[in-house]
Amino acid sequence: MSPDSKSEPMRFTSHNQLVAATDGSSRPRKALVTLHYDNGAKTYEIQQTVAAGDQLWLNFADLIRNRVADRKGRVLPADLALGTYEVRDLTPGLGGLAENSLPVSATARHRRGPSGNCCGVDGGTFNPGELVVAIDGAISVGADGTDYCSNQEQDVSPLITSWYTDSSTIASASYKQVKGLAAGLTNLEGLGVTVLPDCDLHNFQESPAPITVWQLSLFCNPHLVIGNGMDAPGSSNTCTASITPQGINLPGVYSWSVSTQNVTVPNSNQASVTETAKSASGKPDDTVVTVKYTPSDGSGAQSATAAVTVHKPTSLAVDGDTTTPNAKTLNVPCLDPNNKQACGATSQQCPDSSYLRVRTYDVLDQFNPPNKLSDLGLNSSVNTEAFPITTTCPNFYFESGIPANGTSFQDQFYLCSTCCLAGGPGCTVDSNPKQTISVDGWDVRDVQAHYTCSSVTLNP
Repeated sequence: MSPDSKSEPMRFTSHNQLVAATDGSSRPRKALVTLHYDNGAKTYEIQQTVAAGDQLWLNFADLIRNRVADRKGRVLPADLALGTYEVRDLTPGLGGLAENSLPVSATARHRRGPSGNCCGVDGGTFNPGELVVAIDGAISVGADGTDYCSNQEQDVSPLITSWYTDSSTIASASYKQVKGLAAGLTNLEGLGVTVLPDCDLHNFQESPAPITVWQLSLFCNPHLVIGNGMDAPGSSNTCTASITPQGINLPGVYSWSVSTQNVTVPNSNQASVTETAKSASGKPDDTVVTVKYTPSDGSGAQSATAAVTVHKPTSLAVDGDTTTPNAKTLNVPCLDPNNKQACGATSQQCPDSSYLRVRTYDVLDQFNPPNKLSDLGLNSSVNTEAFPITTTCPNFYFESGIPANGTSFQDQFYLCSTCCLAGGPGCTVDSNPKQTISVDGWDVRDVQAHYTCSSVTLNP
């Protein structure tokens, strides 16, 4: 091919546009392929050395799609549709390059040359014909085709010049390999060419192969509570694994494990298992639950993880403390007018109105700074108290706390007594020595209480 080789028109397609040249000499030759576009105002140049007896081929559609820079750093416009090209032999001497290119449209399949010995291949199918690959995984794939002359099926993988997918964000393709990038569905495409001496190019296209890129995800409730004793066991919840896209046909097995003994899960071949708290965490997110899914087709396993924290009820925060006068009224034995100083009582009933003091508590965990369990969505708890007392009040009724169940609860205090009626001498009730509040079996607060007819003192 002479240095003044003429330009030939070219129309680019969304798939392929091939240019090829053969070095028919006995030594390597430098080839310069120049593309003229934008009515000849702009050029794009690719220079390559072609070994003796070897071929050069370029796929301009790939150069456009992959934003490949030329020898001067220029890239082709993404919407380029038309241009002319020339192939020049920059190596002096006889022999030179023989251009044997054939523009290929999106629907072109093959072209026979002038010689009966020019046998290319027809495109066939990828093997396997359906590809399932995990995200960040890879799967091997081959390409089959049919010899144009013998009509025999053969492996044409080495002849595929362009391996690509319909969505480069879901999967990428290279020689005999597909990699999963993001969960979703796409297709593997392949364009090939055979170059035979003294023949036109034989071009072929493989039938698209569907690709499914799957991803394993895991959800576990990230917060559990450990109880103390049979009446307050550790809380449990459900860990659930899921595979996307939904509805994918991917037989396989699940396996489960945990990183610490703070939480247990059964090693079950199920998508859902129960996570159970066994001991308190030393720090947040210190236990990692792992699920692994291994497809039966050997395409490669994938794992997913979820962090879990086991919280121990440790203390109480006082979020509110109010006292309302005369808010609690109960009937008590009436005061005997003839024995008031001794709180003598009659057989009749009289109403006694007492203050009502209400404390609002929130359960805190073991960390520093502590977390409110209610802020973490942990709202259920079993709360109890021990409240031994001493008193100087006969015929009395008092509220000894009675904390309600739940990680945010109220504790109430009041005192009604015959001695507290008008004209009575008054009386007292004291914790002996303290009120102890427990949450899920753990002692979380000690309070010293001193009741009188007019108020109650709590410490702390």
